[in-house]
Amino acid sequence: MSYDPPCGFRGQVSTAYHPEGNSYIERFHRSLKEEEVWPAEYRSLEEARTAIARWLEEYNHDRPHRAVQNRTPHEAFLAFAAVLKNQALTV
Repeated sequence: MSYDPPCGFRGQVSTAYHPEGNSYIERFHRSLKEEEVWPAEYRSLEEARTAIARWLEEYNHDRPHRAVQNRTPHEAFLAFAAVLKNQALTV
């Protein structure tokens, strides 16, 4: 089942009691909370947004991940996009 919340993001509801369905996003949220949110003492909402945005930038562009062959998520995305583009050109 999918849903379209008013914020414009499209989400997907996973099966109840099936943790593998959400494992990647659950791990991401755990890293975000353990590394950025819980240790911090933000003085304002704007400070929290800025710090979390900085953490996201590092997570996606500077930090290699084992799950994507020790590349950053951004590098893995670009490699995937290149494969798709090449496949589209050959079809």
